[in-house]
Amino acid sequence: MESNFQIHPYLVSVADMEEFEDEAELAADQLNLMLHNAAEQASAQDWSEDHIVELIEELCFIWFREPSLTELDSDEIEDYVSSVVRRMEQQRDDENDNLNDE
Repeated sequence: MESNFQIHPYLVSVADMEEFEDEAELAADQLNLMLHNAAEQASAQDWSEDHIVELIEELCFIWFREPSLTELDSDEIEDYVSSVVRRMEQQRDDENDNLNDE
């Protein structure tokens, strides 16, 4: 399914990454790569726009708590995003199972 999700409003600039100081440009590039990858993976799995936004917000939250993520290469970023996607899918499945049990 082709997604109409627009990632551009969520992308960051170097100015947004000023807390990374000398690494601000790298941090912006890496986070934007992660967000593009997240949107692609979630869209490929037919996630709703709300769920994709939730994924993007989660990744941004993680990004600022774990500055070492700037050291990942593109394959590692893809793997990292995949692990977050799987975790979020599992949480949603667990929530649905709990609702069905009630």
